[in-house]
Amino acid sequence: GCPEKTCKKKLIQDMDGKWTCHGCNKDYEKPYYYYTLSAKVKDASGEHWIDIFGELGHRLLGVTAEEYKDLILNKDDTKLKDITDKIEFKTFNFIGKAKTQLYNGMEKKRLNVYRYEEIDKGGEARRIVRFLNTVLLNKV
Repeated sequence: GCPEKTCKKKLIQDMDGKWTCHGCNKDYEKPYYYYTLSAKVKDASGEHWIDIFGELGHRLLGVTAEEYKDLILNKDDTKLKDITDKIEFKTFNFIGKAKTQLYNGMEKKRLNVYRYEEIDKGGEARRIVRFLNTVLLNKV
C-alpha cells in the first residue's frame, strides 16, 4: 500500500515498475507492506472471524509485514513455524469493533480488532478464585 500514513491506499504498478497511489497521486519505487490478517477464533458463544490490520499484526507476530512476506517467498519454514508457535493455542482478549458485510449475497459479521492482550492464565485463575471466595464468604 501507500507509505503515506494518512493514505495507505492500494498501489498500482505501472509498466515502468513504479508504484502509483491514486489516493494521493504520488509515485513510489516500492510499496509499503501492511498486515491484513483474518483469523477464526473461538469463545464460549461460538466461532467468530476477526480482522487484524497494520501495526497490530506486526506486534502480534513480532515481524513486519515485509519481513513476513520475505519469509514466505524464501520458504523459510523454520522461522515461519517459530512465529506461529509464539501465538498458536494462546488465549487472548481481542477488543474491536463489530461490523456486518455483504459477501456473495450473504450477511457476515466481522470484528475489526484495534487492541489485544494475552491472558495470563495463572493470574486469571487467581482472580476468579478471589472473586468466588468473596461471593461465597458474603453469602454465608
